[in-house]
Amino acid sequence: MRTFVALATLAIVSTTLGNIMELPMDTLDYTTVQDGMNIAVVTEGDRTFVRTSNLSESTGWPGSPWYYAPVVSFRDANGGVDVDASTPGATLEFDVRYYQEGVGVDGSEAYQNCNFGVQIFAFLGPNWYNYADVWLPGAFNNPEPQGEWHHMVIPLGEVSQGNPDFDLTQFSRFEIHGANARHVPEDHIDLDNMVITPEPSAMALLALGLVTVLRRR
Repeated sequence: MRTFVALATLAIVSTTLGNIMELPMDTLDYTTVQDGMNIAVVTEGDRTFVRTSNLSESTGWPGSPWYYAPVVSFRDANGGVDVDASTPGATLEFDVRYYQEGVGVDGSEAYQNCNFGVQIFAFLGPNWYNYADVWLPGAFNNPEPQGEWHHMVIPLGEVSQGNPDFDLTQFSRFEIHGANARHVPEDHIDLDNMVITPEPSAMALLALGLVTVLRRR
């Protein structure tokens, strides 16, 4: 009987210790862009994802080519509640593709300047402007192969140390920040398979610890 309980409990733990949050990026329910930009759900083959285009038309910084998008609200995806990503070794992972085509009105060739930074937010409440943030410039810096999908991993515990006020139990939002003065309609950023996950080794240790406790009992 104890063996059965132990195995059943371990199975439950293995399930509950899965990803903290999974966002397949096949909906616009929790993803937005700034005025002047376009956002849409796109399907290519077996992949469905969110595409942000009109990068040069962002009104986020008037008179400049800076865009602040897409913006992913973990709070909106989590029923209005911030996400607790404080598990040791937790990471934010996602697939991203930054596509450019032709020569821009500024004279720049495609992929001459194809990079962006990432900003993450922890809301401290009670008002929307009470937050702590961490800015990661150059998180995406024109990796090879250009214009193809790349998998990015952000170690949340490590990067959040850059701001002592950042509370990972109130992880709320993700933004991509970049500059695009090319005014080429074909330029776009695709985002897919976003997940907040604990480190697998930490999960294994927690499960092993539970088995040890059950054996002692």
